[in-house]
Amino acid sequence: MLNTANQFTTDATGAPPGWRAFDILVNARNVLNNPVRTFAVTDACNNTLVVRSPDPGIMITGVYNIPLLAQFLPPQELCLAHPAFFVDMFKTPQLFGVRHTAPYFHDNSAKSLEEVLQQYVFFFTSDLGFPITDSNILLTQQDIEDIIAFLRIL
Repeated sequence: MLNTANQFTTDATGAPPGWRAFDILVNARNVLNNPVRTFAVTDACNNTLVVRSPDPGIMITGVYNIPLLAQFLPPQELCLAHPAFFVDMFKTPQLFGVRHTAPYFHDNSAKSLEEVLQQYVFFFTSDLGFPITDSNILLTQQDIEDIIAFLRIL
């Protein structure tokens, strides 16, 4: 279905195989200049962290309320996975038929597959401290065109 972690995403992000939510820095880039809000997030052990985001994603839903994700996490009462860790993560939809589902991303910030690839270029080249950015993935114009062609045939 192309919507779960595989060996590449597991190696790059530490997400367990089968994980279905990721932060690809759509909120960090914030193309639409949505207002950024501050959230004080408290876990089951009363530890509070403050995060800022234009849309906190699955954090606001509560990752333990999403069975497809909760199955990969330690028990909530152990407080090993703070809810604030999941800020800006969104469930990844399947890619089949993606050419028919514009606009893209949770905030509808990409109107075309070309704009989707611009986001991924940003993701792979940004210096925001995420593990995947250390992999030095540089997409050439030919890579971008090939990926878009692939997405159009799904």
